[in-house]
Amino acid sequence: PSIFALLCLGILSGFAQPRSQIFYDDFVECYYLKQLETLAVYDGIGGKVVATLGQASHPCWYKLAVQSSEKDWLQIEILMLIPACEKQGINQDIFKYKGMWVKRRGFAINLPEFGAKLYTEPSLHAESILINKFERGQLLAVKGLWAKIEIMADSENSLSGWLKRSDQCALPYTTCNWEIKEEK
Repeated sequence: PSIFALLCLGILSGFAQPRSQIFYDDFVECYYLKQLETLAVYDGIGGKVVATLGQASHPCWYKLAVQSSEKDWLQIEILMLIPACEKQGINQDIFKYKGMWVKRRGFAINLPEFGAKLYTEPSLHAESILINKFERGQLLAVKGLWAKIEIMADSENSLSGWLKRSDQCALPYTTCNWEIKEEK
């Protein structure tokens, strides 16, 4: 290829839509389980509703990259509809709700199909328990790249713990078995 063609491709790629990827390694990501319900976005914890987002139609669902968490709230970094829902209005500006908040109830993270460790604290040096199968966990809190989740241990008891980033999957219909940057 000519240098001119490569230069043109480089320039054109600069005009690409801001949503050029669906995974963001620098944040805990989760998805909204309540596909048939609206999603309220707030200007602060316990604040005013600034947007009520419509129901996600199949096969789309809301996916959130989380800045932080506080009590029962998640602070938005990125909010989008995936998969293959690029034409949806929310995906035209995935940073539109950055810094705003959603209630954490209904947001989930999947464990890999081969299982993962749940840690008592957000540290690889903390005590852990091995969950040796796929599970869907309710997101409870975020600390850095760690997600505190709750899973059902059996029909009556739940188990909560911290999940490292490389074991988190924000896709409801599959598990994510990938490698992410070294964790601490």
